[in-house]
Amino acid sequence: MHYKNKRKHKEYFGIIENSVEWWTDKLKNDKLKFAPRVNVAFAFKVNGLSVIRVTQGQLKLKDGQVIKLTDDNIAADGSGYTKSDKLRAIYKL
Repeated sequence: MHYKNKRKHKEYFGIIENSVEWWTDKLKNDKLKFAPRVNVAFAFKVNGLSVIRVTQGQLKLKDGQVIKLTDDNIAADGSGYTKSDKLRAIYKL
């Protein structure tokens, strides 16, 4: 799919919706170890908003940890692109 100017269309949301189970299943891999408190950041605004909407604002990890996903997890500025100071704030660096 050519994504330019299409990430706000319902078809793009459908791609996210149809793939979310696949990538959340990857997080259940027994070889993965998670910190007691996981921080999640989205590099791009539109993508982050789509994931937040599809997951209904919650990401559940295999250890029972539930991560709330909100606009605060988006590390993008007004242009929609990643801002390094926002990433540092989300990851508490």
